[in-house]
Amino acid sequence: MIAKLRMVVLSLMVFLLGCEIHKSEGMSVIGDHVDFGEKDYEKIALEINRLGFSLMEKVERDEENNAFISPTSLYMLLSIIYNGADGETSEEMSKFLGVNSLSSEEVSKANASLIHSLYKQTNKLSLHIANSLWLKDSYTFREEFAERAKDYFNGEIKEVKMEDNKTVDEINRWVREATNKKIEEIVEGPLDPRLVTLLVNAVYFNGDWKYSFDERQTINGIFYGERDERNDVTYMRLERKLPYFETANFQSVSLPYGDGEMSMNIFLPKEGKTLNSFISELTLSNWKKWEESYVEEEGTLLFPKFKLEYETILNEALIDLGLKEPFNPSLADLSQMIQEDEDIYIDLIKQKTYIDVHEKGTEAAAVTSAQIRLTSAPADPPFYMDVNRPFFFTINDEETGVILFMGAIHVAKQ
Repeated sequence: MIAKLRMVVLSLMVFLLGCEIHKSEGMSVIGDHVDFGEKDYEKIALEINRLGFSLMEKVERDEENNAFISPTSLYMLLSIIYNGADGETSEEMSKFLGVNSLSSEEVSKANASLIHSLYKQTNKLSLHIANSLWLKDSYTFREEFAERAKDYFNGEIKEVKMEDNKTVDEINRWVREATNKKIEEIVEGPLDPRLVTLLVNAVYFNGDWKYSFDERQTINGIFYGERDERNDVTYMRLERKLPYFETANFQSVSLPYGDGEMSMNIFLPKEGKTLNSFISELTLSNWKKWEESYVEEEGTLLFPKFKLEYETILNEALIDLGLKEPFNPSLADLSQMIQEDEDIYIDLIKQKTYIDVHEKGTEAAAVTSAQIRLTSAPADPPFYMDVNRPFFFTINDEETGVILFMGAIHVAKQ
């Protein structure tokens, strides 16, 4: 029997606001020689959001009952792996990604279009994406897989000695530089000798609120959890015209970043309604309806400053949602990834996230890793929205409609 090897794929996504990024402006510009349609991202944008909505009901909550995930990071990671899938595994991944009518190359082109469209570089806003692929020097990527990774995902392929601790230092140095030192390391030495490759995906966002909160109006208050928690928090206050709407079940306001290219949408369930009941309403059809419901209204928003660090294993959630074969050593077919005749399968997908919301803007980070082994009507103005209890929020790109982050906050802490 062919010995089972272990391949680890790590996708690192970092979302940073309010801090300087020392990176070249061309890092997430797809090369001119790459053939893709400017609007190809539309083929996957809704599917990215759908994946996020589906996961919010499945992911494990932390000790405070909070969750914070990045559907964009996860989807892009799965898209890279999809290029290495074949047979029934490829068919299942195609269905899971919502791209049954598309080839893996077309999915790659859609990701290239998304990377290209998400790229922003202004005085107020920066958004960049980069990928690196670390390959054990005794293995070789299949030519087509490598070319797509380089062309459509801007992937840098680096051949390394996995058993050398210098490789650990090199990978973690890349991570520190890529995340502006927000994430210090992604791997620990010594690396497993069965490790074949690490794939790292990084997304950066640096920007400010379009309408900053006045620090002089920041006040102390209480955040009330659904389990009778009472936490001392600091509330930011904003009084102005904002995109707003409410239903019988919740209030929602949209806070733009930069000149409005991106935004944070906040959803506050009404008194007596639970956050979980709101999350059960998260569907693509509802999301589209809600996006069309915002109307500029004068009002007052009280929003807590908060920090959150979150970590979750996504295996069970993804399997429950229908992605089963890639996790099964007996069924997984990822033979289009490496040239060697070895059986590989996904062993672990994990995501770590971090967010810090303050008066100037937001600072957030997410890391997604995959270990692959061988075998309504608007309210009358002015509105008043006091976010002093559990709420849901998203961070969105306005042009593509893609949700980069989404979170359910049951307990806000600073």
